[in-house]
Amino acid sequence: MSEREPSRDETEWRDLVARPEPTDSELVPDAGPRDYTVPDDAGEFVPPEPAPLGTGEPLVVLAWLAVAGGPVGLLLIAMFWRS
Repeated sequence: MSEREPSRDETEWRDLVARPEPTDSELVPDAGPRDYTVPDDAGEFVPPEPAPLGTGEPLVVLAWLAVAGGPVGLLLIAMFWRS
């Protein structure tokens, strides 16, 4: 049997395999977005003093007590009610 002539595709494939190109790991730049370092600030953040808990509109406080206390009261009644 005679050796057959390699096709054009086989020739191109052998050429590509003979001279490898850089891979993705070689194309990665030196620094990326995760390599960011936070600069040190001279001053530190000091949050403002919160308002005291006892201050507020009485009607708003009563509404929040009803919103939270109503379901809790109904749950306690359902748990401990004896018929």
